[in-house]
Amino acid sequence: MTSTCCDTDKDTRSVASEGAAPTDRPLLDVIEAPDGLRLHLDVPGAGKDDVELTFEKRILTIRARVPARGAATGRYHVRERTPRDFVRAVHVGESIDPDGIVAEVKNGQLTVRLPKVAAVKPRVIEVG
Repeated sequence: MTSTCCDTDKDTRSVASEGAAPTDRPLLDVIEAPDGLRLHLDVPGAGKDDVELTFEKRILTIRARVPARGAATGRYHVRERTPRDFVRAVHVGESIDPDGIVAEVKNGQLTVRLPKVAAVKPRVIEVG
């Protein structure tokens, strides 16, 4: 039987060069259902246009950029809400149909649905 999921990246947390946005590894939950996988990631501050997913060689890579918030009209005394990048990679098994992957982001939560190929979905066989 083929594996559905999941070897995730070990550590994509890093600090980029000076002046660039820091990169964080978003928190991830993976839920397996009979019809596929659901991934839930925290990407606070990211909107639909800030998220990019790529799928290559059975690896789903999720990138999100949180843009700068608000325009400064004065001098900052404290600035913790800076631009930020999130990156996470998840290896998925051959039982996942890459053409059916869909994603949506809402209220800082990214949900990715990865359907199983028809051959591995459970089915009920009627007796005649």
